[in-house]
Amino acid sequence: MAACVLLLNLLGWGLLVRLVAPQRYDIGSSGVFGVGLGVTAAGMSLFAVALIIGLFVVTWLVASAGWRIGRFEQRWCA
Repeated sequence: MAACVLLLNLLGWGLLVRLVAPQRYDIGSSGVFGVGLGVTAAGMSLFAVALIIGLFVVTWLVASAGWRIGRFEQRWCA
């Protein structure tokens, strides 16, 4: 799994650096699509992954402790 993730990252960054960035594609009047935008997107996706993992861990801890959610659980999870 880690090898697959690494391969996809290398492939994506390679395509961005070698094929997309040198073309200087415009994004409206704000600038070009380059490596900086790729770094921003990668950083935001890492933040989203960390948030999802955090929510999963908290949910798992609450469920394993046997806590009850209340009305929501009774209505939707019964």
